[in-house]
Amino acid sequence: MADVAYLSSFRVPPQNAYQVDIALAGLHAAIVEEEFDAGGVETFAIHRVPDDPGAYQIYEQYTRAAERRHGTGPKVSAAWETIVARMVSPGERVRLDPLGVFGLEKIVGSEVAGDECWRYTIRVSPDDAGRIEVVFDEIMDAMEHDEFSTGEVKSYTAHRVAGDVGRYVMYEHFTALGSRSHAKGPTLRIPGAKQMALLITPFERQPLEPMFALGTRHAAYSTHARKSVKRTPITP
Repeated sequence: MADVAYLSSFRVPPQNAYQVDIALAGLHAAIVEEEFDAGGVETFAIHRVPDDPGAYQIYEQYTRAAERRHGTGPKVSAAWETIVARMVSPGERVRLDPLGVFGLEKIVGSEVAGDECWRYTIRVSPDDAGRIEVVFDEIMDAMEHDEFSTGEVKSYTAHRVAGDVGRYVMYEHFTALGSRSHAKGPTLRIPGAKQMALLITPFERQPLEPMFALGTRHAAYSTHARKSVKRTPITP
């Protein structure tokens, strides 16, 4: 499982979006050539933000070794410099601590046409951090029962936001059918209600339009999540 993840957001003038789309295609190709085959790039997914021309987000997962290598190759560096030169202001790159992931193998190139992605952000009281992480395990167990076996879930991840106790981000990538079917199964409703009860601010579920994605196969989320962090059991 990945050791670290990032969610990057940036904006370019809408009139430059076409040129940036081309540059992002070049960035994707450079990641494939210089980094993906070397191993450790668990996910690198590039998105437009629908209904917000010029806004983009990139979701990344790495092992420690791949994180150290990322961006050091000449082609990746050159592609990223082209994108940075068109930004209206410095982008934001939020570091995430992965709790666990589910993902399908080698989602490569433009095989994301018609897919739907989401960035789901929640906040709980810092005192409830252990409780919500137990609920994440329950949600992923329910997803494994209700949805993962369908093949319509391409990636489903949960993370702590580093340095911000009580804030969590989930990155979700579905086929169109998987997105329509998500959270409709009976098993997910109970842990979903537990999650909602712990929130101290309204959740944010930001739609993302996938442009390119790379990913490696991960085991079911809950197996890794339970090994990665000490849990505080939920009490009535």
